[in-house]
Amino acid sequence: MLLVPQVAFAEVFVPLHEYLGYFDSTGIYTVVGNVKNENSFAIIPTITVSVIDDSDIISKTIKHVP
Repeated sequence: MLLVPQVAFAEVFVPLHEYLGYFDSTGIYTVVGNVKNENSFAIIPTITVSVIDDSDIISKTIKHVP
């Protein structure tokens, strides 16, 4: 298993211990994380994951629907 350092950009702070990414034995990159809401109002998180592969940038945006 290969661990790759991550960078998080957000309007809120995402502690490094609350998400991680890794390549499995078949070469699939997996990202695992958590979005917490400690506000007194509802939020709809939108998460964008970008992977840089040589000169290619692969991005996927996920919008959580409650």
